[in-house]
Amino acid sequence: MSIYATLWALKFPATGDDYHGCVEHVLRFLGDPAYQRKELLYQMTNEALDALAASGRTKRSVARQLGTSLAQLARLLDPANTRKSLDQMVRLLAALGKVVELRVAERG
Repeated sequence: MSIYATLWALKFPATGDDYHGCVEHVLRFLGDPAYQRKELLYQMTNEALDALAASGRTKRSVARQLGTSLAQLARLLDPANTRKSLDQMVRLLAALGKVVELRVAERG
């Protein structure tokens, strides 16, 4: 079981309520790669949604530029979808006039 699954399954001892509030902070602190990927995709998706809204472009025109379907574009713009690739998101953001910058740092 991954650290993500283990922490996600934690419950408050007295009430049995799910303990999701601090799990994300723990996963970020531990540098869990699966969590980092999901967080990065979520942030990129929100940037794409903001850029699309600000651009005034239609989803159809963006899908056409990317050479993809409206259904695929909808999946890329869904913040809950974690099955998309970083490459797809970089291409989408580029189509919306954005540049993705990556920063790699030491753990600490």
